[in-house]
Amino acid sequence: MKNNILTLFLVAILASCSSDNSSDIPEDSGTPETPETPDNPDTGGDGGSDTDGKKTLSIESSFDAGTTFWKTNYDTSNRPTEYFDNQDRLVNKYIYEEADTYTPTKKEFYSGSTLISTATYTYDDSKRLTKYVTGTSISNRTFEYSASEIIIRFELLPNDYTKIILDNQDRPLKIEEHVIDGSTDEITDVIDFKYENDNLIQIKKEDISFGLNSYTNDLTFDSKKNPFYNQFKENNINYLLESGFDLETRILQVYSKNNFVTQSLGEISRTFEYDGEDYPTTINTTYKEDNNKVDVEKLVYQN
Repeated sequence: MKNNILTLFLVAILASCSSDNSSDIPEDSGTPETPETPDNPDTGGDGGSDTDGKKTLSIESSFDAGTTFWKTNYDTSNRPTEYFDNQDRLVNKYIYEEADTYTPTKKEFYSGSTLISTATYTYDDSKRLTKYVTGTSISNRTFEYSASEIIIRFELLPNDYTKIILDNQDRPLKIEEHVIDGSTDEITDVIDFKYENDNLIQIKKEDISFGLNSYTNDLTFDSKKNPFYNQFKENNINYLLESGFDLETRILQVYSKNNFVTQSLGEISRTFEYDGEDYPTTINTTYKEDNNKVDVEKLVYQN
């Protein structure tokens, strides 16, 4: 079966939105998949996060015209707590049952600030994420671990799987999509991640099956501090796996010590305003292929 398992992994949240999570995108709000997509990165802090970066109070993002389309609030342990749309309506809420860890136990989904569904997380004794359940088969997934590999299996396709291969620093080095047909285990897609000077400088995908969706994305960086670098320490992998959407963005955020300035794919460039400690306070992202549209992120840090 030639299903694209990696694509399924990256867009699972989209499907869950339509089935059990319509609150993520109120029809009149223009709100993106906020709970699963930082461009709203979650800076780690105390209480298990143990980051070297700064604690975040809130992150607000707006369209080119200045219309706010999401805002994220954080608690004193620097964990994301609530996401709001452009009409200041609650869209998502994380629930933490243990005070000393970043990882949530539940995520609530709202429509017009009314609770409509809840996703749950299960962890092993080592606090590694083992199961994510939303109630929608396309989104439900499990995680298996070995010394340098993670296997992701979806309820919808239990025999096929996605493999994440880690380097000796526990950073994602390669992602393979495996499709099983009888006794044959075939790799259909591969994404390679290249690091240099503690920054993710290249993301390269090879579409082995069809050759239609291959790409290389080269990135450049400034010399300032990325507040989201290694932000969760022992919980970095959980943060990545919790995302069913925009996985590559999360890898870029967590494993790059500086802030990326340009990327070749889509001709994206970014300019920054920094505080006195060289952390970004405003990020302006320009999409050259989209008539130089500019999105703005404003970061407010805790004292």
